[in-house]
Formats: sequence, structure tokens, C-alpha cells
Amino acid sequence: MKIRIPKMSISIRYFEKPEGWIWCIIVFNCIYKALVNFLNMPSAINYLNDLFCLLLLYAMSISVQKHGIRNAKIPARIFLVLLIETVLSYMFNLYSPLVYIWGLRTLFRYFVFFFACTLFVKKDTIERILDFLYKILIVNLIFAILEYTMGYGLDAVTGLYSEGMHTAGGSAALNILMCIVCTHTVIQYYEKKVSLLKMLIPILASIYMSAIGEIKVFYFEIILIFTLCSLFTRFSWKKLVGIFCGVAVLVIGLGLYGHYYGDRGTFFSIESAMMYLGADGSTYGQAALNRTTALPYMWEHILTDPIKKIFGLGLGYADIVSFPAFSSGFAAKYSFLGYQYWFASLELTNIGLLGVVLLTIFYTNIFIYCSKRKKTDSENGGLYCLVQVVVCLTFVWFFYNQALIMDFAAFMLYWILAVPYILTNAEQAV
Repeated sequence: MKIRIPKMSISIRYFEKPEGWIWCIIVFNCIYKALVNFLNMPSAINYLNDLFCLLLLYAMSISVQKHGIRNAKIPARIFLVLLIETVLSYMFNLYSPLVYIWGLRTLFRYFVFFFACTLFVKKDTIERILDFLYKILIVNLIFAILEYTMGYGLDAVTGLYSEGMHTAGGSAALNILMCIVCTHTVIQYYEKKVSLLKMLIPILASIYMSAIGEIKVFYFEIILIFTLCSLFTRFSWKKLVGIFCGVAVLVIGLGLYGHYYGDRGTFFSIESAMMYLGADGSTYGQAALNRTTALPYMWEHILTDPIKKIFGLGLGYADIVSFPAFSSGFAAKYSFLGYQYWFASLELTNIGLLGVVLLTIFYTNIFIYCSKRKKTDSENGGLYCLVQVVVCLTFVWFFYNQALIMDFAAFMLYWILAVPYILTNAEQAV
């Protein structure tokens, strides 16, 4: 029996291996929302992610016993310290162990996936997955156009990630997909590996989806992507062409946004952008807080003593959970604040300042590792640049939304973060 994956025909026995499970997680999280939305499958299918992560954890335990951790040793130490920090937080706060266990599941399954990628993914799989993401972006464009013509509501036009005609959601995952694919194609163009047309196709598609889906942040991200790609790669005359095209595409995007949502007022001015971020003190939708007020409010009014400021209320304590047994009740009381909409304020509440600092160190270490590896592995310099740009964008998402703990977005992100260690493994295997 054969299963077709982009540019790769493989036996069903491939999916008995950990790398096959990783493929399953990536593909599944690109389509499972569509299975729920369009085929009316139960939303509980998302728990397949947990099954695959448990399988990966089992495979990792065997691999580490035999071979140890190969190259991601510093990230592993940071992760271990973070895990110890959450245990200390639990001991200081003493709440239901079921809440802690669910918190482990919510945050740490992505780290399990990350380390599994560093252990089991082969070098040639990197380009195959990136090619798959390129194609899934085009599929999302088709679905987004269909959703818009069908009358999907504001923030619901998000392609395969849409949660329904009248339900906002999915923009975080679509945004990450657009950023990854656009960054990769810009770097490839700078390195003369793809044509100008192939670079422009995903960017134009993303700009259009941002317009009809009102993903305003992407217009700022595309500027950041071109800027960072230009900084992190070697000079070439194609950069000037790329930057010119980037400006032209941005102008087109602003025109499209004005065409579809001009009635919602001007957004692309400093004053409007600051208002959008909440710097004027305005609220976020029905929530009492916004992106700029959530962190200081939780710090001052919820984390009221030094222990809570350092260690938080406990891993999983502030999470919104569907099952009462795994919920502390905190979210039922305080969700009106809206702290849960942003990863930084949510995790500050859960694991405190120390936990948030450890998370930022984890991401920063990957950036530094890429900088060092580019000097010794220039052949794969473009992939290291891709990861560096994504790490920079991760800090935007850290404060902008909760994409870093949303399964259909986070698995894709943590796979990208594992790429430099996959490359190092391949080099050492030669």
C-alpha cells in the first residue's frame, strides 16, 4: 500500500516510525479544523495530537537511553529547569494535581514535539515539509476565497483553519503559516534558488488572505520579514529587487484592505496602530484588558506577593479548560479580563516571571545557535536564516496572541525551531 505525500511516495510502514508520526502531526494540524468545519467531524479529534505526542515521548525515552540527547543539549537543560520551576510553583501553591497535569499537557507537549524532531527528522524531510507548507498555503487561499464568497463573518475567513461561518478563529495559525512560507521563499529568492514569480506567489496570496480575513498584523510582519531576511543573508543585487517588490506588494495589500474593510476606518497610521495595540487604554473586544495592559494588570493585581510574582499561580492554573476536573476555577472568575488571549499574560499568571524568562531564554538560545551554525555550515545558511527570522517573529506572537499554545499553530512553529538541530545531526551522521 502506498501513501502519497508531496514529492514522496512511501510505504504505510513509514508511519510506524517516529518521523512518520511527526509528519502526521504537521499534516493533521493543517487540516483538522476543516474536517470539523466542513465535514462536521467531532472537535474531539484534536486529541489525536496528544496520542501522537505520547507515542513520540515513548520513542524519545528509548532513543535517549540508547544514544542520549544529540545536539539540542542546551535547549534540553533550559527545558529541564523550566520543568523544575513548574514543580516548585506547584509546591508553593498546592492545587489540584489534575490541573497541573493538564497544564503540562497544554504547554509541554510542544517541547516533546520539538525534541522529537531534533532526534528523528532527517535532513531531506526539511525541504519536503516546507514544500508541503507552500502547497497548503495555496489550498488555504482557495478555501479563504470560498469562505469570503459564502459570507463568512469577520475573522472567520481563515481558510482551512476556519471554525465556522459565524465563529472567529484560525487567524493565528494562518498567520504563522503565511510568515513561514513567505520568509522561506524570500530567502530562497535572495539565494537565487527560486524565481521572482515563485517568491511573489505566496506573498501575494498571503496579502490577499490578510485583506479578506482582516489579519492586520501580517502587514507589519511582511515588512519585518523583508527587513530581517535582508539583514541575516549575504548581500546580493536580488535584495534590491526583492525589497522593491516587497514595498509594491505592501501597497497592493493596503489597497486591498481599504477595499474590503475601508468602512472600519484607517488602521495604517501610528495613532491607529497604537490604538489597536491598546496603548490608548482601550479594551480588547469584550475583554477588560488589552495587549499593553494585560501584563501589568496581572502582575500588580493577581500576582500579589513575591512568591507568586516569581513562580506564578501554578502551571495550568489560569488555563481555560473544557473539563471541570482539570480546571482550577480561576478562568471562570477572571476570564472577563481577557488575560487568556495573550500568551505572555497567560503564562506570566501560570508560571510567573521566572517561567516566562526561561521561555524567552529557550527561544533566544535557538537564535544564537543558528548564528553560530551559519559560520560553519554555509551550505544550509538559508535554513538557519529562516529559523532566525521565525524566532524574531515568535517574540511578536509571544505578546500578540496565544498562537504558541494553539495546536494548529504551535506544532508548525516548534518544527521550524528544531530545524538547526536536525541539520547538525545530519552533518554528524556523514
